[in-house]
Parts: sequence; structure tokens; C-alpha cells
Amino acid sequence: MLKILSQAKSSPHDPNMHKSVLVFLMMITLPACGYQWIGVSLNLPNSAKSLGIAPIQNQTYQSDLDIQMSRILQRLFQENPNVQLVTPEQADLLLTVELASFSQKQTSISPDTNVIDLRLNLESFATLTDLRTDQGIWIRRRYSVNYSISYQQHKNYVFDQSLKKITEELSKKIYDQIFFDF
Repeated sequence: MLKILSQAKSSPHDPNMHKSVLVFLMMITLPACGYQWIGVSLNLPNSAKSLGIAPIQNQTYQSDLDIQMSRILQRLFQENPNVQLVTPEQADLLLTVELASFSQKQTSISPDTNVIDLRLNLESFATLTDLRTDQGIWIRRRYSVNYSISYQQHKNYVFDQSLKKITEELSKKIYDQIFFDF
């Protein structure tokens, strides 16, 4: 880094130096925005090696969101070679998720074609606890995802796919939070 800065003072018009500085700045800022470098392995906070996921609590009227979310979170963590997914009793860290609310608001309907426009919202609270020290890394952090869809009233599979999509987005937000902001 010092070498790059010293080059900046000695040769401000060198195009290679500008590229080096730009690449360096991108390497620092992009991960802060939630992007990750392919091939970069993500480690759990506090040097933890294992993670347990408590049964997800579904406080919404929409059934099976907890099951979908549990499967997605397990898949995300299993794909990370630095995370050992274990039972909550054996874990260094425990992730607890409560699906607090699910809402759907009809924004428009076309009587001629039976097309409905909906805005979906799924809100949750998540807690990450270090069981080795019994300390919360973060407690009841709120996560919310909005999703808009248009579908024909008799084609419920579009609605079902949208539920899966919104659950995936929420799971990814929580997963990313563990590795990028703790």
C-alpha cells in the first residue's frame, strides 16, 4: 500500500498506478456492500468453527415458510467449507430466527385478464449467540424483504414460487450478516 501511495506522488499520470489504486479501492469497498470475491472462504465470527440453527419460529399465517427457510439456510451453510453445521447443543454459535410477519397487499387487478399485482413482505428477527461465552453477537436484528409479483388468479404456482424467492432473499440476508457485519 505504501508503495502504491509513493508511486502516486512520484508519477501522478501513470495509468498503471491509477489502475492499481482503483483495484485496491474496489477490494476494500465491494465486500462492505455485500459482494464477495469468488473463491474467498468465509469464516464465522469469534473464531467459531461450528454453527447450529435453532428450529425457526413461524409467527405468520403462511404455512411452511419456516421449513423453506430452514432448508435454504442449511444449504447456504453447508456450501461453506469453513462452517461445520451441527445440532444447536453442539454448536459454538447458535442462530435463532423468528418469522415475525408476512403480508401481501394487492396493488391492482385487471378484471379482463384476472391478473393480480401483489406486493409481498416478509419480516423476521434473528439472533446470533456465541454459546462458548453465552454472549449475543447480535440480538433480534430485524430483516425485511419486499417482493412484487403479477400473476393470473388461477395460477397459484407463481405465488408459491414467489414465496420461495422471498424466503431465499431473507435467508441470504441473514447468512451474509453473519460473515460481513458482526
